[in-house]
Amino acid sequence: MLNIKMILLIGLSALFFYEQPVIAKHTTTKDSKIALESGELIRFKATVGAVEGGYSYLLLKKIKNKHKDFQVKAMMKARTNHFFDKVHRVNNRFESYFSLFKNTPYKYKMDVDQAGTLQKRKMKFVVAGKNGRIYLSVHSKRGRRQKKYRHYAWKRQYRVPKNTRDLVSAIYHARTLPFEDGKVFVVHVFVTGKLWKVTGKMIRKEKLYSILGGKMTYVIQAMAVCINRPSPKRPLTIWITADKLRIPLKIQGSLPYIGNITAEVSGYRRNAKSRYLDGRRRGRLRYLFGRY
Repeated sequence: MLNIKMILLIGLSALFFYEQPVIAKHTTTKDSKIALESGELIRFKATVGAVEGGYSYLLLKKIKNKHKDFQVKAMMKARTNHFFDKVHRVNNRFESYFSLFKNTPYKYKMDVDQAGTLQKRKMKFVVAGKNGRIYLSVHSKRGRRQKKYRHYAWKRQYRVPKNTRDLVSAIYHARTLPFEDGKVFVVHVFVTGKLWKVTGKMIRKEKLYSILGGKMTYVIQAMAVCINRPSPKRPLTIWITADKLRIPLKIQGSLPYIGNITAEVSGYRRNAKSRYLDGRRRGRLRYLFGRY
Protein backbone atom coordinates (compact mmCIF):
# COMPACT_ATOMS: atom_id res chain seq x y z
CA MET A 1 0.00 0.00 0.00
CA LEU A 2 1.10 3.48 -0.80
CA ASN A 3 -0.42 5.23 2.23
CA ILE A 4 1.59 5.69 5.42
CA LYS A 5 4.62 3.77 4.13
CA MET A 6 5.15 6.28 1.33
CA ILE A 7 4.46 9.22 3.65
CA LEU A 8 7.13 7.96 6.04
CA LEU A 9 9.69 8.20 3.26
CA ILE A 10 8.44 11.39 1.64
CA GLY A 11 8.14 12.91 5.10
CA LEU A 12 11.79 12.15 5.83
CA SER A 13 11.27 9.60 8.52
CA ALA A 14 14.84 8.58 7.86
CA LEU A 15 16.06 11.62 9.77
CA PHE A 16 14.62 10.51 13.10
CA PHE A 17 17.86 10.19 15.03
CA TYR A 18 17.91 11.49 18.57
CA GLU A 19 20.14 11.17 21.61
CA GLN A 20 19.24 13.10 24.76
CA PRO A 21 22.81 13.94 26.00
CA VAL A 22 23.62 15.51 22.63
CA ILE A 23 20.45 17.57 22.43
CA ALA A 24 20.85 18.80 26.00
CA LYS A 25 24.01 20.69 25.03
CA HIS A 26 22.04 23.04 22.78
CA THR A 27 20.27 25.54 25.01
CA THR A 28 20.35 28.79 23.01
CA THR A 29 20.64 29.85 19.41
CA LYS A 30 24.21 31.02 20.07
CA ASP A 31 25.26 27.59 21.32
CA SER A 32 23.41 25.77 18.53
CA LYS A 33 25.20 25.33 15.23
CA ILE A 34 21.94 25.04 13.28
CA ALA A 35 20.54 28.11 11.49
CA LEU A 36 16.76 27.65 11.72
CA GLU A 37 14.56 30.65 10.89
CA SER A 38 10.82 31.31 10.76
CA GLY A 39 9.42 30.87 7.27
CA GLU A 40 11.89 28.20 6.15
CA LEU A 41 10.36 26.09 3.38
CA ILE A 42 11.75 22.85 1.91
CA ARG A 43 9.96 21.10 -0.93
CA PHE A 44 10.67 17.49 -1.98
CA LYS A 45 9.86 15.55 -5.14
CA ALA A 46 9.20 11.83 -4.71
CA THR A 47 10.00 9.25 -7.39
CA VAL A 48 8.78 5.64 -7.30
CA GLY A 49 11.15 3.65 -9.50
CA ALA A 50 11.38 5.80 -12.62
CA VAL A 51 7.93 7.40 -12.20
CA GLU A 52 7.33 10.68 -10.37
CA GLY A 53 4.96 9.95 -7.49
CA GLY A 54 4.20 13.29 -5.81
CA TYR A 55 5.66 15.90 -3.52
CA SER A 56 6.08 16.87 0.11
CA TYR A 57 7.12 20.07 1.86
CA LEU A 58 8.21 21.23 5.30
CA LEU A 59 7.30 24.70 6.56
CA LEU A 60 8.67 26.19 9.79
CA LYS A 61 5.92 28.65 10.72
CA LYS A 62 7.06 30.20 14.00
CA ILE A 63 9.85 30.11 16.61
CA LYS A 64 9.45 31.42 20.19
CA ASN A 65 11.73 31.66 23.26
CA LYS A 66 14.93 31.27 21.27
CA HIS A 67 17.08 31.66 24.40
CA LYS A 68 15.19 29.06 26.48
CA ASP A 69 13.34 25.99 25.23
CA PHE A 70 13.04 27.06 21.57
CA GLN A 71 9.31 26.47 20.96
CA VAL A 72 8.51 25.65 17.33
CA LYS A 73 5.38 25.48 15.21
CA ALA A 74 5.97 23.51 12.01
CA MET A 75 3.89 21.90 9.27
CA MET A 76 4.38 19.14 6.69
CA LYS A 77 2.28 18.07 3.72
CA ALA A 78 2.43 14.94 1.54
CA ARG A 79 0.57 14.74 -1.77
CA THR A 80 0.50 12.23 -4.63
CA ASN A 81 0.24 13.42 -8.23
CA HIS A 82 -2.63 12.77 -10.69
CA PHE A 83 -1.16 9.46 -11.85
CA PHE A 84 -0.94 7.92 -8.36
CA ASP A 85 -4.28 9.45 -7.37
CA LYS A 86 -5.90 6.76 -9.54
CA VAL A 87 -4.05 4.02 -7.63
CA HIS A 88 -4.01 5.35 -4.05
CA ARG A 89 -4.71 9.01 -3.40
CA VAL A 90 -2.76 10.66 -0.58
CA ASN A 91 -3.28 14.26 0.53
CA ASN A 92 -2.21 14.48 4.19
CA ARG A 93 -1.32 17.49 6.30
CA PHE A 94 0.68 17.38 9.57
CA GLU A 95 1.08 20.18 12.13
CA SER A 96 3.18 20.04 15.30
CA TYR A 97 3.83 22.30 18.32
CA PHE A 98 6.95 21.24 20.20
CA SER A 99 10.11 22.28 22.04
CA LEU A 100 13.21 21.74 19.94
CA PHE A 101 15.77 20.97 22.66
CA LYS A 102 13.71 19.58 25.57
CA ASN A 103 11.43 16.61 26.32
CA THR A 104 8.36 18.70 27.12
CA PRO A 105 4.69 18.01 26.34
CA TYR A 106 3.77 18.70 22.73
CA LYS A 107 0.70 18.62 20.48
CA TYR A 108 0.34 17.11 17.03
CA LYS A 109 -2.46 17.33 14.45
CA MET A 110 -2.95 15.30 11.29
CA ASP A 111 -5.56 15.72 8.55
CA VAL A 112 -5.82 12.46 6.60
CA ASP A 113 -7.30 12.30 3.11
CA GLN A 114 -6.41 9.05 1.36
CA ALA A 115 -8.11 6.18 -0.47
CA GLY A 116 -11.65 7.26 0.38
CA THR A 117 -10.92 7.89 4.07
CA LEU A 118 -11.10 11.27 5.78
CA GLN A 119 -9.74 11.63 9.32
CA LYS A 120 -8.94 14.27 11.90
CA ARG A 121 -6.28 13.05 14.31
CA LYS A 122 -5.08 14.86 17.42
CA MET A 123 -2.18 13.65 19.54
CA LYS A 124 -0.83 14.92 22.85
CA PHE A 125 2.42 13.73 24.42
CA VAL A 126 3.16 14.06 28.14
CA VAL A 127 6.04 12.82 30.28
CA ALA A 128 4.84 10.30 32.89
CA GLY A 129 7.60 9.13 35.22
CA LYS A 130 10.35 7.25 33.41
CA ASN A 131 8.23 6.86 30.28
CA GLY A 132 5.97 8.99 28.15
CA ARG A 133 2.31 8.71 27.37
CA ILE A 134 0.48 9.57 24.15
CA TYR A 135 -3.23 10.44 24.03
CA LEU A 136 -4.66 9.95 20.54
CA SER A 137 -8.16 10.91 19.38
CA VAL A 138 -9.47 10.12 15.89
CA HIS A 139 -12.59 11.28 14.03
CA SER A 140 -12.99 9.30 10.83
CA LYS A 141 -15.45 8.89 7.97
CA ARG A 142 -15.28 6.43 5.10
CA GLY A 143 -17.44 5.88 2.04
CA ARG A 144 -17.55 5.68 -1.73
CA ARG A 145 -19.41 8.96 -2.09
CA GLN A 146 -19.37 12.09 0.02
CA LYS A 147 -23.08 11.78 0.89
CA LYS A 148 -22.69 8.17 2.06
CA TYR A 149 -19.84 8.60 4.53
CA ARG A 150 -19.97 6.57 7.73
CA HIS A 151 -18.63 8.37 10.79
CA TYR A 152 -16.37 6.83 13.44
CA ALA A 153 -14.70 8.27 16.54
CA TRP A 154 -12.36 6.65 19.05
CA LYS A 155 -9.69 7.48 21.65
CA ARG A 156 -6.65 5.54 22.80
CA GLN A 157 -3.66 5.82 25.11
CA TYR A 158 -0.15 4.53 24.44
CA ARG A 159 2.80 4.10 26.78
CA VAL A 160 5.95 5.02 24.87
CA PRO A 161 9.65 5.73 25.60
CA LYS A 162 10.58 9.15 26.91
CA ASN A 163 12.37 10.23 23.72
CA THR A 164 9.39 9.48 21.43
CA ARG A 165 8.72 12.13 18.79
CA ASP A 166 6.04 12.77 16.23
CA LEU A 167 6.72 12.84 12.50
CA VAL A 168 7.43 16.57 12.19
CA SER A 169 9.29 17.34 15.42
CA ALA A 170 11.67 14.38 14.92
CA ILE A 171 12.82 15.82 11.60
CA TYR A 172 13.84 19.14 13.15
CA HIS A 173 15.48 17.40 16.13
CA ALA A 174 17.56 15.34 13.72
CA ARG A 175 18.84 18.47 11.98
CA THR A 176 20.36 19.72 15.24
CA LEU A 177 22.55 16.66 15.84
CA PRO A 178 26.36 16.92 15.52
CA PHE A 179 26.94 14.04 13.09
CA GLU A 180 30.24 12.22 13.55
CA ASP A 181 31.75 9.37 11.58
CA GLY A 182 30.49 6.01 12.88
CA LYS A 183 28.37 7.47 15.71
CA VAL A 184 25.03 5.69 16.15
CA PHE A 185 21.75 7.52 16.88
CA VAL A 186 18.48 5.96 18.01
CA VAL A 187 14.99 7.46 18.25
CA HIS A 188 11.40 6.30 18.65
CA VAL A 189 8.83 7.81 16.28
CA PHE A 190 5.08 7.47 16.76
CA VAL A 191 3.03 7.58 13.54
CA THR A 192 -0.70 6.74 13.35
CA GLY A 193 -0.73 4.09 16.07
CA LYS A 194 2.65 2.59 15.16
CA LEU A 195 5.82 3.00 17.20
CA TRP A 196 8.96 2.93 15.06
CA LYS A 197 12.50 2.48 16.31
CA VAL A 198 14.95 4.09 13.89
CA THR A 199 18.70 3.50 14.19
CA GLY A 200 21.24 5.25 12.00
CA LYS A 201 24.82 6.45 11.68
CA MET A 202 26.92 8.71 9.49
CA ILE A 203 29.18 6.60 7.25
CA ARG A 204 30.99 9.16 5.06
CA LYS A 205 31.01 12.63 3.52
CA GLU A 206 30.09 13.12 -0.12
CA LYS A 207 29.48 16.00 -2.55
CA LEU A 208 25.95 16.06 -3.95
CA TYR A 209 24.48 18.27 -6.68
CA SER A 210 20.93 19.63 -6.47
CA ILE A 211 19.04 22.85 -7.17
CA LEU A 212 21.19 24.43 -4.46
CA GLY A 213 24.34 23.56 -6.42
CA GLY A 214 27.16 21.34 -5.25
CA LYS A 215 27.04 20.78 -1.48
CA MET A 216 29.19 18.66 0.81
CA THR A 217 26.84 16.28 2.63
CA TYR A 218 26.77 13.71 5.41
CA VAL A 219 25.73 10.28 4.11
CA ILE A 220 23.64 8.49 6.74
CA GLN A 221 22.43 4.92 6.74
CA ALA A 222 19.32 4.09 8.77
CA MET A 223 17.10 1.15 9.62
CA ALA A 224 13.48 1.56 10.74
CA VAL A 225 11.66 -1.23 12.62
CA CYS A 226 8.05 -1.18 13.83
CA ILE A 227 7.92 -2.28 17.49
CA ASN A 228 4.23 -2.76 18.31
CA ARG A 229 3.27 -4.48 15.03
CA PRO A 230 5.10 -7.12 12.98
CA SER A 231 6.72 -5.42 10.03
CA PRO A 232 9.82 -5.94 7.87
CA LYS A 233 12.79 -3.65 8.29
CA ARG A 234 12.98 -0.44 6.25
CA PRO A 235 16.54 0.41 5.09
CA LEU A 236 17.12 4.09 4.23
CA THR A 237 19.99 6.28 3.03
CA ILE A 238 20.03 10.06 3.55
CA TRP A 239 22.17 12.93 2.28
CA ILE A 240 22.09 16.01 4.54
CA THR A 241 24.20 19.15 4.01
CA ALA A 242 27.29 19.45 6.21
CA ASP A 243 26.74 23.12 7.07
CA LYS A 244 24.66 25.24 9.46
CA LEU A 245 21.48 24.81 7.41
CA ARG A 246 21.50 20.98 7.60
CA ILE A 247 19.15 20.59 4.63
CA PRO A 248 18.16 17.00 3.74
CA LEU A 249 18.87 16.94 0.01
CA LYS A 250 18.09 13.34 -0.88
CA ILE A 251 16.58 10.18 0.61
CA GLN A 252 16.58 6.69 -0.86
CA GLY A 253 14.69 3.65 0.40
CA SER A 254 12.65 0.63 -0.64
CA LEU A 255 9.19 -0.59 0.34
CA PRO A 256 7.51 -3.98 -0.17
CA TYR A 257 5.31 -4.28 -3.29
CA ILE A 258 6.36 -0.78 -4.38
CA GLY A 259 10.10 -0.87 -4.98
CA ASN A 260 12.69 1.88 -4.70
CA ILE A 261 11.55 5.34 -3.63
CA THR A 262 13.64 8.51 -3.84
CA ALA A 263 12.87 11.94 -2.41
CA GLU A 264 14.94 14.90 -3.65
CA VAL A 265 14.87 18.62 -2.89
CA SER A 266 12.99 20.54 -5.58
CA GLY A 267 12.53 23.89 -3.82
CA TYR A 268 14.01 25.83 -0.91
CA ARG A 269 13.54 29.13 0.96
CA ARG A 270 15.58 29.97 4.05
CA ASN A 271 13.05 32.42 5.57
CA ALA A 272 9.95 34.36 4.64
CA LYS A 273 12.00 37.24 3.17
CA SER A 274 14.52 35.23 1.14
CA ARG A 275 14.11 34.17 -2.49
CA TYR A 276 12.48 30.82 -3.22
CA LEU A 277 14.67 28.50 -5.32
CA ASP A 278 12.57 26.28 -7.55
CA GLY A 279 14.18 23.56 -9.64
CA ARG A 280 11.16 23.32 -11.94
CA ARG A 281 11.80 26.80 -13.38
CA ARG A 282 15.25 25.93 -14.64
CA GLY A 283 15.66 24.89 -18.27
CA ARG A 284 16.83 21.37 -19.03
CA LEU A 285 20.14 22.44 -20.58
CA ARG A 286 20.82 24.92 -17.80
CA TYR A 287 20.05 22.29 -15.19
CA LEU A 288 22.27 19.72 -16.89
CA PHE A 289 25.36 21.90 -17.46
CA GLY A 290 24.85 23.98 -14.31
CA ARG A 291 25.68 20.96 -12.17
CA TYR A 292 29.34 20.86 -13.25
